[in-house]
Amino acid sequence: MKSFDELRLNWHGETAWVVGSGSTLGYVKPRVFHGKRVISVNHSAQVHGFTPSFVFSHYHSIIRDALMPVSLGVTMRHDTITGYEWVDPPINVVLFDTPYRSPAGPDWDPFARPDGDLLYGSTSLHGAMHLACHLGAASVILVGADCGWVDGHDRIPGYPQGENPPESVLGIFERHNRRMKQWLQERYDVDIHSLNPFINLNLEGHDFRGAS
Repeated sequence: MKSFDELRLNWHGETAWVVGSGSTLGYVKPRVFHGKRVISVNHSAQVHGFTPSFVFSHYHSIIRDALMPVSLGVTMRHDTITGYEWVDPPINVVLFDTPYRSPAGPDWDPFARPDGDLLYGSTSLHGAMHLACHLGAASVILVGADCGWVDGHDRIPGYPQGENPPESVLGIFERHNRRMKQWLQERYDVDIHSLNPFINLNLEGHDFRGAS
């Protein structure tokens, strides 16, 4: 098993792709990620049918289920739900430490949180973004980080978690994502953008409703 410190700057100066489970991912062919530096958040790569460099999650059960043989899994030493420590993980799982073992609340702010190895946010997307910066990426491209609904759907088809969470929850994620971007840009001087899979912001006739 690699240590978390061994990962530092492995992607120095490169572009990292952080892939969430939002509906826009469904409009990006899996081949787009071939040969790229990709961090999959939870089940995203598994469901969409491509092999990432890393699978990141706050949950040990997801790492066990979604990790692919040639990928590295990165998760908290103590599981978010059970609090159990993963004492003897597989060789392709890397553990990180955090002072928090419960979900971040609506008032979460990365500028006010003490550091662990990775910042623990309200969604696994935040830790995956921080991992990309820890790896030394100069640019981070988010995919499927929608915080809204495309044609009434907030997830890619087949994702194992239910659709249509309360708008208030996606609104919290939207605010936290913006704050996380600010924190990472100030700390790492990194460029962070989100991929629009359509030809322009007219969305090729699709309807997008964002969280307020």
